Amino acid sequence: MTTSRIKPSQRERKRYILVSVDSDEELGSSFHHGVIEEIESRFGLLDAAKATVLSAKVYPSTNHVILRVAHNHAEDLIQAVRDINEIDGVPVDVTTEIMSGIIKQVKDYYKTFSR
Repeated sequence: MTTSRIKPSQRERKRYILVSVDSDEELGSSFHHGVIEEIESRFGLLDAAKATVLSAKVYPSTNHVILRVAHNHAEDLIQAVRDINEIDGVPVDVTTEIMSGIIKQVKDYYKTFSR
């Protein structure tokens, strides 16, 4: 039995969003779990599963995370991220920096502004 590849037009399209988390207090290296939990609480568990929100890359030194989401839920995710004002009881300011369909573009953007 041979396995065939999925055509690019048949694949689920994703968007990558760079999210910045600013806080006066120390968040720890697992702050991205708190971001995902807050997004799931705003989406609801079923809609979060449809959106397939995952953290693709985490930069704990600067409190940035790249989130991967289904392309048809990207705008909803951005709105949910803007509504986050507290992670694990710590007041935070969460902003989205850039959105792209290619993770390399988001990583390059992060590298240029984090210098």
